[in-house]
Amino acid sequence: EIEEGFAYLERSKARAFLDILAGRSLKAKKTLDNRLVEKEIESQQKIEELLRSLNAAFGPKKEVVYKEYKKLLLEHKAILDSIKDKSLEYATTASVATAPADKIAARIEEGAVLVSYFVSEKRMLIWTVRREGVKAVSVDISSSSLAGLVREYRNAITKKQTADILSLGRQLYDLLIAPVKEELSKAKKLLIVPTGMLHYLPFSALNVSGEHFLIHDFTVSILPNASSIYYLDKEVTEDLTRILAVGNPRLQDPGLSLKFAEEEIKAICKNFSKKEVLTGSQALE
Repeated sequence: EIEEGFAYLERSKARAFLDILAGRSLKAKKTLDNRLVEKEIESQQKIEELLRSLNAAFGPKKEVVYKEYKKLLLEHKAILDSIKDKSLEYATTASVATAPADKIAARIEEGAVLVSYFVSEKRMLIWTVRREGVKAVSVDISSSSLAGLVREYRNAITKKQTADILSLGRQLYDLLIAPVKEELSKAKKLLIVPTGMLHYLPFSALNVSGEHFLIHDFTVSILPNASSIYYLDKEVTEDLTRILAVGNPRLQDPGLSLKFAEEEIKAICKNFSKKEVLTGSQALE
């Protein structure tokens, strides 16, 4: 069930992203009945309890629990619809809005492939989404082993250990990119949706062979979840005269300074007539 699996993956990433942005702390509007809010929270808790039972059930019992689970999902949706009618502001923090796989596929430009990762305790799943559709592969590596590799690779980069950078970069390429290489054969652009420790990995620097890196083959973009591609071209400003640029804050550890990020900001700002540049001690939260 590749497309259904992808939908669950999207919901989990969108949920996490939404929790970071808003959590459940947003107060409902006065027009919203508190009993309805309580009902939604109670319904969500029941779904989570049933999901745990579903994971532990086997055989005929699993079928019974699954039917009950599906029924609760429908009831929960009805509650959310009622909330949405009265307070869209609250509903945006109570429900997860994701685009279905076919809509995401239709949105992807020619020559681009979206690659989304999920890492569990014992294996990694990689989904690829192209205009032609959605596919998925499984890779045998545990989350702890993958995290260890990413950590070693980052340390090698920090210490400028060229041999280790190339060796570990190739290992990570073989795990993360090679399994879906066939899907990427005609692509020029990669839209990568990482997970967990993969958020800390510089995908562009993975080496395909020798000193030939991923960035030599693709333009690489990182997205928080696949559904965000559906909204990327919304509300793009037409004002190209003003810019606010923030970067390279002064931290307690001078070794964490990103001097090239500061140079990059200054280079970009040359193209704008009205600019506010905040770096060093001026780059405050």
